[in-house]
Amino acid sequence: MLARGSTAELQFNLAIFFLPIALSFLVTLVTTPIPSIYQFIVFAIIVVGTFIAGLVLLLQWWHSRRSSKNLLNEIKARMPPEAGIQESLPDGT
Repeated sequence: MLARGSTAELQFNLAIFFLPIALSFLVTLVTTPIPSIYQFIVFAIIVVGTFIAGLVLLLQWWHSRRSSKNLLNEIKARMPPEAGIQESLPDGT
């Protein structure tokens, strides 16, 4: 998982892609009078769909981020401590 990268990066990128789209369509929906009920429904579906997608991806990223961090700490804990540089003492001291 660490060698090829986790899916957490992709989930985060998609979440920050979907959430601003949901916000911009929500602002459009609230501030602009839309005369056609069909256009209003399309805008509402886009707002709800992109908000749910962004929120789900953000929550998955949050969960994956913590598990990757725990895995990395576990791997680091198994590594032996670094050996110090040994110097030879001169003869006679």
